[in-house]
Amino acid sequence: LVHGNLDTLWRIPNSQGVDVLKKAKEFYEQEYSSNRMVLVLSSCHTLDELKRLSVKYFGDIKNKDLYVPLRMNPIHDLKKNNVA
Repeated sequence: LVHGNLDTLWRIPNSQGVDVLKKAKEFYEQEYSSNRMVLVLSSCHTLDELKRLSVKYFGDIKNKDLYVPLRMNPIHDLKKNNVA
């Protein structure tokens, strides 16, 4: 886990009977899927090298074909309302 401290990740949840690691793993299993992700790369490497690196570091992320909620398209909405 990246965010939190001893109180928020252990003492408080533990005092309430919550296993934070178990909850994080459950979230990962239920919500983490490559079809819900977008990878953006910016580099001085060649496209072939970027492809190799992206496959190496992100290629194993499974596609569980999870539902992807529709999101608003801000640019489209601005153009529709003659703002952009």
